[in-house]
Amino acid sequence: MNGKAYQLIKSDFSDPGCYQIEVQGSISAKWLDRLGAMQVIASADTSDKGLTVLRGSVIDQAELSGILNTLYSLQLRLISIQFLGTEPAEKPSE
Repeated sequence: MNGKAYQLIKSDFSDPGCYQIEVQGSISAKWLDRLGAMQVIASADTSDKGLTVLRGSVIDQAELSGILNTLYSLQLRLISIQFLGTEPAEKPSE
């Protein structure tokens, strides 16, 4: 391990959760419906080398897996995925 301390959460596999996912590249608007409740909240630039951040709630791990499979199908490099908690994700302020 890298020396970081991680706190284990008490959660069932079928519990909802909020996640932030970072990928390298951009996501075309035609794919957004395949990302569930995830919102694109940031994009460093519009080139295929830019960073896109998704944040949102999923109903269970199966939905999260489907989102990750969609990103894989789009050939977007996964940079990070972070569990934010069980509360609904807040919409970004505009």
